Amino acid sequence: MNRVEDRVVHDNAEAFRRGWSMWVAPWESYRQEIDEAFDCGERVLLLVTHFARASGTNHEVEMKGASLWTIRDGLILRLESYTDRAEALKAVGLAE
Repeated sequence: MNRVEDRVVHDNAEAFRRGWSMWVAPWESYRQEIDEAFDCGERVLLLVTHFARASGTNHEVEMKGASLWTIRDGLILRLESYTDRAEALKAVGLAE
């Protein structure tokens, strides 16, 4: 896993598993909804909303974000997670 500015990059399955485990570990419940998807050839950009609730509370936290998946021959090669949707759209040449 590499952190670059406002994004996190996973270049292999093990890095993704570790990163995902760290991301959801603090939460009692966690879900993600896809708001919009963009076909970018070998990449797919997903604008997502994260919903999470900490243990011992009924308050759910909501965060907008994006993920850019690189796929080749049906396999996921790379995942870039963005906290800033505008940066994710810029990364694939789209403007919000």
